[in-house]
Amino acid sequence: MSNALTNKKTGKDKEDLYNRIQQFVNGEPVVMTADDENILKRWNFAHTQMLTRKYTEDQVAANIAEQFNVSIYTARNDYYAAMNLFAGVIKVSKKFLLHRHAENILMKIQTYSESPKLIKFVPKLMDSYTKAVMAIPDDNIKERPASPIITFNIQNGQSMPALPAFEEALARLTAVDTSVIAETETPENYDE
Repeated sequence: MSNALTNKKTGKDKEDLYNRIQQFVNGEPVVMTADDENILKRWNFAHTQMLTRKYTEDQVAANIAEQFNVSIYTARNDYYAAMNLFAGVIKVSKKFLLHRHAENILMKIQTYSESPKLIKFVPKLMDSYTKAVMAIPDDNIKERPASPIITFNIQNGQSMPALPAFEEALARLTAVDTSVIAETETPENYDE
C-alpha cells in the first residue's frame, strides 16, 4: 500500500514537517498547512509545560494527549520534537538538568507520601533528593581574573632586549654573587 492510502508519514515526510516548522519558528518564509499549525500548537504547549518545570516527561505527554486528543505515542513524539525545536531557547546545562532532576524527585516524594503503598520508598527518595541537591553547583563561583596588561612605551631609537629563555635566566640568577646580598640583608644590619 502507498503512504497516501494508509495515511502514515514516512521519515522523509516527518523530516520535511520538522524543517517547515523550524523555518517558521525562525521567521523564515514558509507555507504551513493547517496540520502543520496544529502540530506547532502541540509543540508550543509541550514547550510551555517544560518551561514551568512542574511536570515530568510522562505528565507533559499525558497533558498533550488529553488537551489535543492525540495518542500518548504522538504526544511523546511531540514532547521530543519540542525539546529539539526549542533547544536553543532553553540553555541546557548541567545545573539546569540537576535542578530538573531534583524537582522531579521532590514531586515523587510528595506523591509517594500520600500513598500508603508507596510511602516506604520515601526515605530512599529523600536520600536521592539530598544527593541531587548537593550536586548542584553553587552560584557564587568566581570568574578567573583577567590577565594583567603591561604597556611599554619605547621611544624612537630605543629597543628592548629579547626576553631570555628559562634556562638562560636561571643561569644568570645562579651567576649573581649572593655573598653581597647575604651581607646586606642580615637582621643584625637593620637599624631599630
